[in-house]
Amino acid sequence: MKRNFLVISVLILGVLLGCAPGSAPAVTQTVAPTPVLALPSAEATTPAPITPTQPTSKPTPPTQPTPPTASTQPTGKTTPPSQPTQPSKPTSPVRASGTVNVVLSPSSSSVTVGNYFSETVSIQAGSVNISAAAASLSFDKTKMSVTSITKGTALSDVPYSVYDNNAGTVDYDAGGYVPFPSSTFTLLTVNFVALAATASTSISFVGVGSQYSPYTDVFDDNAASVIGSTTGCQTAIR
Repeated sequence: MKRNFLVISVLILGVLLGCAPGSAPAVTQTVAPTPVLALPSAEATTPAPITPTQPTSKPTPPTQPTPPTASTQPTGKTTPPSQPTQPSKPTSPVRASGTVNVVLSPSSSSVTVGNYFSETVSIQAGSVNISAAAASLSFDKTKMSVTSITKGTALSDVPYSVYDNNAGTVDYDAGGYVPFPSSTFTLLTVNFVALAATASTSISFVGVGSQYSPYTDVFDDNAASVIGSTTGCQTAIR
């Protein structure tokens, strides 16, 4: 009885200890403790404020330009610019033998007040080749008035063709091209209207061979002046 009780007690003790009778004793495993990481403290995670470094000295101001010394000041007044040279008067045109005549035709006429009439300026060049010609006329503005100018065809390049009834003048310049005209040809025709009666009034050339306007001149194919004589006209107005 006591023996059975002892066996039962051993069995119960074996169950409680986790092993049956006759089994190997249980092996106890030692579990290593899990390492605990130490977190940085709040003081360590807060960065220390950065204190700006103050400049140890004030910045150097820019250097002021040095005023000119007495030696660099101008020693005298500035020399004024020289005045432009006045152009010299043109020299007289080259003269060839004056064999070319300039005439007004008709040389005499008679018209009635209020009527129209014309005077033609002709170049009598003979065998001379004419490259250019100019004619300036003067008339009595109280007796007649210009109505128009008709250009000639022999010298067809006409840069200047004007008349002024207040002054009583006509000015005309013309040039030509190769082959230049010769013999007798018409330079221009001036058309008038008669204003007042007079026994005779003249129309004449002015500035013959002059260097300045108004002038009357004729030039050959070497640009030499070849004007000889001029002949105006007389007009009676009834």
